[in-house]
Amino acid sequence: MFVSINLPVVFGVLGVATILLPLPGCGPTALPLESDFYMGIDRSLYHLDEAKARWREKYDKKDEDIPTVEELLPFSPGLAEAIQHFRSLGIVYQTTSSETNQSDVATLTRDLRFVGAFCHYYPAGMGFRIQGPVKAPTYGLGTRLKAIYFNTWYLLAPLCFLLAGASWVASQLASRWTAKRRSPPNT
Repeated sequence: MFVSINLPVVFGVLGVATILLPLPGCGPTALPLESDFYMGIDRSLYHLDEAKARWREKYDKKDEDIPTVEELLPFSPGLAEAIQHFRSLGIVYQTTSSETNQSDVATLTRDLRFVGAFCHYYPAGMGFRIQGPVKAPTYGLGTRLKAIYFNTWYLLAPLCFLLAGASWVASQLASRWTAKRRSPPNT
């Protein structure tokens, strides 16, 4: 028995699924704006670094001494709320010594997705620092596919609908051509 697949229906369903899937609450944690997140991380790392300098001065610590994040919180007002907020999103802060200024790192422990963003998807393992390169996570195939999907989903839906329309037109033309070939010639 031959099973026929109706391509316009398949592409139409894919288009609808593409539109509906990235709504907030689906998939990885969805946040409103990437810029707010990125600026907040940057500010928290900056204040963490300033608190580290104050901590070193107050307790007469050496440059190679490494404080914990909790030891630094009293030295910067508002830092505790920011750190708590970012920790709830899955950020882990790692402080370093004061030998290298602004070298603290914030690393994602789970995937984040943004509704309004330049880069809609941040995979787990991505690291942020004030100076120096952003720590890129190791990408597996699943992470790459998620990143491609979440960063281009707004292009995928129109593409699926375009393919649905094109396959419908092609199927209509093919059925008419087949009908003409099968019809007996008029005499």
